[in-house]
Amino acid sequence: DKDGFYTLKKDNISSIEKIVGKRNLYNKKVNNKNNLIKTYYYNNIEDVYSDLSIYTDYLTNEAKYNVTKDFDLNKKTGVIELATKSIDNGYIIIINIKYSKNEYTIKITRGKGRLKLS
Repeated sequence: DKDGFYTLKKDNISSIEKIVGKRNLYNKKVNNKNNLIKTYYYNNIEDVYSDLSIYTDYLTNEAKYNVTKDFDLNKKTGVIELATKSIDNGYIIIINIKYSKNEYTIKITRGKGRLKLS
């Protein structure tokens, strides 16, 4: 990964820390030898809901991600899912965020597909 980015192949996704500031990243997993799935684990977060509100706002408005699963940050636990086109034609990037009271997990996946938006 480059500083401030989650990197999958040619795609650089701004990390949550680049947008909201330094957070406690306590684990990172690369789930595929081709670096097509990366998972980042954060804990001891002071205000999960504020972080995720700022980050999802950035992703949808600045980075042009699309919400693919409705979410409600007023719930104590939940899942957020967003997607966008990859730099490589015929591929998409999916960001899946699971959150609870003081932690969140951000999973970035790059795979074949296309976005169909209504």
